[in-house]
Amino acid sequence: MSIKLPTHREEPVAELCRAHGISNASFYMWRAKYGVMDASRISQMKAMVHAQWRGGTGG
Repeated sequence: MSIKLPTHREEPVAELCRAHGISNASFYMWRAKYGVMDASRISQMKAMVHAQWRGGTGG
């Protein structure tokens, strides 16, 4: 899932969630877990998860 948060204007969370078909609770849980991450941090996290997955499957 990919949600690009608007940077040029403020959009109410309820409207953002409705547009992407997620609940407000899901949004706030995601934000509490990941906070504000830039693209490089997200790439690092994905690489780490991928490496763990590969190691966990024996391949």
